[in-house]
Amino acid sequence: MRGIITKIDQLKKSFNNDDTCFYRLYFKLESGSWAKTDAVPGFRNFARWKPVIEGGPGTALNDLVLLDENTVDADCYPEIITEPKQIELFDYEQISKTKHTALSEA
Repeated sequence: MRGIITKIDQLKKSFNNDDTCFYRLYFKLESGSWAKTDAVPGFRNFARWKPVIEGGPGTALNDLVLLDENTVDADCYPEIITEPKQIELFDYEQISKTKHTALSEA
């Protein structure tokens, strides 16, 4: 599944564990629906998400796997799309209306 990052929340503490902090990433999927995932800096899969977080909102991705209709599997291997033809599926005008400022630190 393809998608594009629309928002990334600042690093925040988990309600379940005082020692765990995470970034919440929000996506618009190619189907038109929305999804989210959490990326935890201390987890091994964070290396997959760090370039996405650094890319910020507007970063287009391939190979997203859904756990349910609104949750991207944080253990999937997202690939940043760089080919213009693959990015054309997204309505950038619509996304820019909901775009938020990218994080300055990841």
